[in-house]
Amino acid sequence: MKKNLEQVLTQKAKSIRVIYVSSYIPRRCGIATYTKDLTNAINLLNPYALAEIMAVN
Repeated sequence: MKKNLEQVLTQKAKSIRVIYVSSYIPRRCGIATYTKDLTNAINLLNPYALAEIMAVN
């Protein structure tokens, strides 16, 4: 039986945890902006296991 992407993500969501360590908004730099955009895109693809950002100076 083939599973669709939503079924797989729902089953695996409890074990998936993504944290990006990066400079972050409100800093105005390319890495902060990239990290924000990347996190937003990943969260749209997999709303069952939301990515987070740990900001560093």
